[in-house]
Amino acid sequence: MGRGVLEVHLVDAKGLSGSDFLGKIDPYVIVQYRSQERKSSTARDQGRNPAWNEVFRFQINSSAANVQHKLFFRIMDHDNFSSDDFLGEASSKKMGERLEAGRTAIASRRTCM
Repeated sequence: MGRGVLEVHLVDAKGLSGSDFLGKIDPYVIVQYRSQERKSSTARDQGRNPAWNEVFRFQINSSAANVQHKLFFRIMDHDNFSSDDFLGEASSKKMGERLEAGRTAIASRRTCM
């Protein structure tokens, strides 16, 4: 059985599009691995090029050591008076990959226990 911890380092995003009625965005990222989900802080007043520099950890329990499941990333715009807006998404199956979805840079790596 493969067990361990998947560590995801959310770095930054470049050139995000979209805005609310005031013309600004307050982005955050939802990171999902299988049934586990983590939410970043909201990058307030950072505009279209936010930086998070946050680390998320996910438990890995797999019956097959060579099975890799996808990581999903959803970029959202936080709104105070309405539903949050969807800005973009990306997914990755490779560990150690740097994603460029809408120029969103996200790095991940696997640490085995």
